[in-house]
Amino acid sequence: MKKIIVLFSILLLAVSAFSKVKTTKKVFTDQEIKEMTKRWYEKHPNSKPHWLEPGEKEKMQDYLKAFFETDPPEGTPRAVAEFEPMEGVVIRYPFGIPITLIKELAEDIPVLTIVANSSQQATVLSQYESNNVNTENCQFMIAPTDSYWTRDYAAWYSAIDDEKVSVINFPYNRPRPNDNDIPIAMAEYLDLDLYGMKVVQTGGNYMTDGMGIAASTTIVYTESQSQLGVSQEEVDQRMLDYLGISEYLVVEDPNNTYIDHIDCWGKFLDVDKILIREVPETHPQYDEIEEVVDYFANRTSSYNTPYEIYRIWTPNNEPFTNSLIINNKVMVPLMGGANDDAAIATYEAAMPGYEIHGFIGGSEPWQSTDALHCRTRGIADREMLYINHVAKLGVQEVGSVDISAKITSYGSHTILENETKLFYSVNGGDEQSIVMTKSGDTFTATIPEQAEGSEISYYIQSKDDSGRISNHPFIGSADPHKFYAGAIYEANITVDHDSYSVTHETNTITTEPLTISNSGELELNYNIETEVYAFEEFNYTISNSPAPSSYSSNTLNENGWEEFTVSETGELSTVLVEYNWSTDNYPAEGSFHLQTPQGNEVIIASGQTTGSYEVLIDNLEGTEINGNWKIWIEDAYGDGGHQATNISLKFRKNIEIPNWLSVDNNSGSVEPGSSNTVNVSFDSNNLTQGTYEGMIKITSNDNDTPIINIPVTLESNGTVGIDEITPKNVALLGNYPNPFNPETTINFSISKAANVELTVYNSNGEMVKEIANKQFNAGFNSIKFDGSEFNSGVYFYTLKVGNKILSDKMLLVK
Repeated sequence: MKKIIVLFSILLLAVSAFSKVKTTKKVFTDQEIKEMTKRWYEKHPNSKPHWLEPGEKEKMQDYLKAFFETDPPEGTPRAVAEFEPMEGVVIRYPFGIPITLIKELAEDIPVLTIVANSSQQATVLSQYESNNVNTENCQFMIAPTDSYWTRDYAAWYSAIDDEKVSVINFPYNRPRPNDNDIPIAMAEYLDLDLYGMKVVQTGGNYMTDGMGIAASTTIVYTESQSQLGVSQEEVDQRMLDYLGISEYLVVEDPNNTYIDHIDCWGKFLDVDKILIREVPETHPQYDEIEEVVDYFANRTSSYNTPYEIYRIWTPNNEPFTNSLIINNKVMVPLMGGANDDAAIATYEAAMPGYEIHGFIGGSEPWQSTDALHCRTRGIADREMLYINHVAKLGVQEVGSVDISAKITSYGSHTILENETKLFYSVNGGDEQSIVMTKSGDTFTATIPEQAEGSEISYYIQSKDDSGRISNHPFIGSADPHKFYAGAIYEANITVDHDSYSVTHETNTITTEPLTISNSGELELNYNIETEVYAFEEFNYTISNSPAPSSYSSNTLNENGWEEFTVSETGELSTVLVEYNWSTDNYPAEGSFHLQTPQGNEVIIASGQTTGSYEVLIDNLEGTEINGNWKIWIEDAYGDGGHQATNISLKFRKNIEIPNWLSVDNNSGSVEPGSSNTVNVSFDSNNLTQGTYEGMIKITSNDNDTPIINIPVTLESNGTVGIDEITPKNVALLGNYPNPFNPETTINFSISKAANVELTVYNSNGEMVKEIANKQFNAGFNSIKFDGSEFNSGVYFYTLKVGNKILSDKMLLVK
């Protein structure tokens, strides 16, 4: 059945249940470790597991004796943060990451692949070429390795006297000499000085802000003490001597797993931003995780301000914090579940201006204790153009504000003085620039005095003669530093329409006013964009996959399941895959795949437990729909065990339509206590009869409501009228703002007066609040939802009118 639609909502369902039980530290028995290791080597004969395998613990003392300790650097060291400029990424073959991730990385920077020999190098290069990886950005280092966790064992970087990048080596907390020697090999490959710091470490348990603060879990102390006899005080001193870490934030690991790595639950996103996982109160580790949150909330960043703490929803122990920041991109591990969209939205909210990319694990599925970050490691830019600046934040005294920064080129390039500038704007207005004055390595500029309560945003940009451009903060104008003059005044935007509904004959133009008001104390600056949507949908039902015991590794190759032909034509927008999934005791080994007629493969999901799922595939936009599609299941271990049933694919293709929605003025300013009115035009010329929907998007400098979305419906070829539409049946028109904190408005329309039930559910499918259960008038209606009492995460709201039930989702971000 085909239909024309303009907005599309999906209800993502996941099955998860926790009971709040206090647990002791998970310790595997010797027999469990032997069984885990046996299964691992059957699949990975040339790679050691993440955990200590049987017999390795006894090898630690002899292994540690071989570590070569050096004196610390003579100058002042500064540990390089993950979010600073990187010149490449190091990975290892055989891979622990999907080729799609390698392809994305190689679009912008070199990917250094560690291979065992030239034969492996030729194999890898062939794989890169066959998968259209940008081989101009592919480099190789021949060296023996024991595993693919380059994050854990590869080089750390320290800038000495802010002049030269050096490699810091350490005894890796696994007795694996090949892995442990990779920092030595990289120092030689990169032609960098090498220093040996005698502290038992692992890269997954280390994060730094690049300004003298680092964080780890307590295993850095316990393992250094038990294995080297190095005390806590000695660990702290060595972190200072080799890396310049003057404040080492060491906490108990809250996750209660076999591996105490900080990247399994937290991440520095910037000098003053930390991402920490969030779980429901019923989760067994809820208290421990919240204790860690409280700890960081009561610490001071290197900007002398409290940390901005962002929470990411991980009710099923998803490894969403285990991401890689690489210059202006963030690579996020996704699980193919209901919480993936919320994870992406959290990164987008926390890191404006960055490109956020999500990746399913593929043949080496992500684990809650081991994902994308564990298997990659950035290489610090050896010729970095470094800007050292303590940001001005919070409230500053009224008057001119001096901004200064020390700027150095690690590559000894000439800094272009006329291209070293301070950019600033006031109350979200036009950006202005000042060429900074140089004195030695220090550059200064002064922001003129602004009226009390003004919000001043600024960033520093510098260029050198190598072509490098650096900003502070890194992303520049998309997320600048902000402070207030004298006091915090804020703009407060309100609009006089929650939605528009228009009915008129074809080839007609009507206009309606939209009033934007400012009840705040600060000038409001706004921009308006309009969008219109039209899509066509059609469904395909797929037969159940073969029984779990009827295949070994691949249902397509072994059982011929499943190929199907799509007869429709056009460019794809999205595919919604709905299915039931059953699995054995090893869900991490299973993955679900889909391939387009052009041969583009996507992983629908991997590592899923038994349950019902809906997965939206939105990275195939523009693909021609017509042709033979393939869908199949893989088992990484080779013993089957997974089945998909009740499978439905809902294809949506784009339809081009005229832009019938516009405003007469796309930007403006509103003084405190005033309002502006713009005219919204609805143009049905060149439209066929039908219902069309669009959106008016207003962005402003109101910090509480930076985005307002106003849904618009146009009914063409009816009786002319405004706000008198009689929608067909029932329409759920979304909520705004979305994401929200703590309030949002849910909009819906009904064709006649009726009793309406509106309820909210959490991601576990549990009803958490009934918003309404009463009579509403015909036409458009709005209801506010207050999420103050709820945790951050994805919520679903369901509208029931008679026997009609509609659902949509919303994201609460605190």
